[in-house]
Amino acid sequence: MEDEDIVLVIDDNQIKSKKGTLMEHSDYFKVMFESDFIEKHQALINLQDVNFKSLTIILTLITDEERIVEDEDLLPILQTACMLQFNRIRVVCIERITTILSIKNCFKVWHVAESLDLKPLYLKAKLLSLTEFNQIKDTDYILNLNLKQLRDYFGNIYLCVKNEIDVFTICMKWWYENSSNETSIINQYDKDKLFYYILTLIDFNGLSNKDIKEIMMYPDINTNDEITRVLNNILKIRCCDFNNDKSTLLKEFALLNCRQRIKNNFPCVLIDTGAVPVSCESEQCLDSAVTEQKAQTNKDVLLYDTINSNFVKILSVPHEKHENLVGFHILGYKELVFLFGGEYHWGRGNWNSNFWVYDTIREKWERLTKMPYGRRNFESCIVGNMICIIGGTGNFRVLQDNMFWYNYKLNEWSQLISLPCSGLHIKCCEYQSQLLLLNIDMKCGYLYNPSTNTWIKLKIDMTETIEKCFLDKFLIFSYEDFICIKGSSFIRLKINDDKLEEISATFLNSNSSFIESVISGNYVYSICKKSADVTSTDVFERYSILNNTSDVIMESDIEDGDIKLCDELYRFNKYTKLFSLSHYSMVEENTYLNDFSL
Repeated sequence: MEDEDIVLVIDDNQIKSKKGTLMEHSDYFKVMFESDFIEKHQALINLQDVNFKSLTIILTLITDEERIVEDEDLLPILQTACMLQFNRIRVVCIERITTILSIKNCFKVWHVAESLDLKPLYLKAKLLSLTEFNQIKDTDYILNLNLKQLRDYFGNIYLCVKNEIDVFTICMKWWYENSSNETSIINQYDKDKLFYYILTLIDFNGLSNKDIKEIMMYPDINTNDEITRVLNNILKIRCCDFNNDKSTLLKEFALLNCRQRIKNNFPCVLIDTGAVPVSCESEQCLDSAVTEQKAQTNKDVLLYDTINSNFVKILSVPHEKHENLVGFHILGYKELVFLFGGEYHWGRGNWNSNFWVYDTIREKWERLTKMPYGRRNFESCIVGNMICIIGGTGNFRVLQDNMFWYNYKLNEWSQLISLPCSGLHIKCCEYQSQLLLLNIDMKCGYLYNPSTNTWIKLKIDMTETIEKCFLDKFLIFSYEDFICIKGSSFIRLKINDDKLEEISATFLNSNSSFIESVISGNYVYSICKKSADVTSTDVFERYSILNNTSDVIMESDIEDGDIKLCDELYRFNKYTKLFSLSHYSMVEENTYLNDFSL
């Protein structure tokens, strides 16, 4: 039976094959020919709703997996492979689609892969779609979304929007396109409800009064009495100019009190595994001291799942990328992890020139480039497309009063740029697309504009709280239009006439010594040591920026050393690092701005 010729009929097309070949590679055909179906004894098999071109390519891929397939053919092939259960071809397609996943195709890949329940492929495509809204918002594919897909995308709190009014603009473009089609399902809905549905896809926290007035001017909106009434009431509420009973303004307050959009950035820990003895057959290894020196630790990246309150291991750093490496940095940007800088062994001048990137979508490491200058124990941050490397120690252990950056989009390094101050005690962060430096010794700040290569000095109005923060390790970051310091206190600063002025300050636990901190959403996550009497404790804690409250997520006794996470032993130490990252595993559940649905 396996050598029998078979003809597959798709519409008016025919494909010749062998029963044995089909049964070997497809569970669908294996069941068809081995079970008591009528097709078992037929030489002519009619297939319904199957893509002829895709099946033809699949039968070719069976014998040659390396065959070149056009990118636009991969999704139809994947759909056909899933439908007819060509499992190996399905795997090959997923691998190839993951490799070519980009802002050009992520939307379509998301919806096709989700309809086939292909995780993690559809989650990776979904993350890319949410992250790159500003790059894909004008694509025609958006106009083909159904109502649920519209909400899953525009109503998602993780949608990265630069200007919230853009969401409304694109949704109205979708409306005009679909309402003109008489067969479109949206014509079955009441216009009042449909337009309100579109409003629930907007984060009103990101709209100005000018934006709302612009919305009211749109054709079809300006003639809708109910929607204009709602928007006018919102303007009155914002101006405290209303006397209505709140119970009559439920729609308005639902829009005003919607959930806010937040970045899909989750705290990640680069942490050492518990020491693993290295096998050695020499006599020297019999000495316990030598064995201890040869004990090997690995480094893993654990993501803290803020939704389920647990740690998830997302990658292991290959040993050759970190062995004996000190003073390096690791940064997360969108779905990418950058590992760069540092020196192999202290003071030997053996610099790590490799600039590594780990792509969490493609799940592989790649060396992007080589660093033009050796650096360790520097400061770094990302400003736009630039990864800035500031100060630190260079050749011959000389402290550097300069900086340089890598533009990862253009794959270009800058020249050395002199700092306006000493590079010894500096903190840095991105602030409104500019680089902000905070000089601890000179008690001032500097804003750098890369387009003009100029610095603006910012005088700090020193307070006792700021003075105390500067005496210990602290984190500096931008939040909304504030510059924040998180150390022994949480301080909000604001730029006013070339000055950094303290707006508010909250004293924190004086028994804590911060090791690392990172901002994620409305929280600051920190690893610190807390002292009590003669004991110390490693603590992973979370500080709420909105509520000015702290809570301990995890705590371990330093005397014991190791702590169990993700069913493995790990160890906090001075080389433990914190950073934030967007990860596809965190976008599976849809969290919407509003709970309203049609």
